[in-house]
Amino acid sequence: MNLPKFIPTINLYDRTRAVNTNTYIFPMSDNKNAITKIAGFTLMELMVTLAIIAILASITMPSFLVQRQRGEVAEALRLADSIRASVTDYYTINLSFPADNSAAGLPEPDLLIGNKVTRIEVEDGAIHITLGNKVSKPLQAKTLSLRPAVVTGSPTSPISWLCGADYPVEGMEEAGENKTDLDDAVLPASCGN
Repeated sequence: MNLPKFIPTINLYDRTRAVNTNTYIFPMSDNKNAITKIAGFTLMELMVTLAIIAILASITMPSFLVQRQRGEVAEALRLADSIRASVTDYYTINLSFPADNSAAGLPEPDLLIGNKVTRIEVEDGAIHITLGNKVSKPLQAKTLSLRPAVVTGSPTSPISWLCGADYPVEGMEEAGENKTDLDDAVLPASCGN
């Protein structure tokens, strides 16, 4: 019994599905037709998806870079903790701040280095941290200053530390100069700005 040969209609777009379903007829070697359905996304759908991904990436990348730089500055601040303790000890004994590294009993500035720091200099009690070495390019050769602040008229009161462009509260006075040239956005929360 011979069945009649039906040639299927070519369905360019099946409206019941979310993707294209084109039907193609490919000739086979024994003169029978093979029916193949190809499903996929249109070029426009792919371009819209790519545009959305690009927009999301452009929003998240700057915040990721700032977060990374903030972490590098925080690491440099941790390196300065021992220097801050030396300056505080000097002040406790002498009731004045050290003029330089040698007065504070510290090595020369170029010998105080770390992964993110090229030098740490004490100048009139202020600690100037110069960033470098393995730090990101926008932070290379930038300086962050830590300045001691004491209660006016009470030299035996505890010392507070000012980071970056921070300023002393009423009733306190700062020592040393602020040489910070970092953007406030990269200063970590521990800096207090």
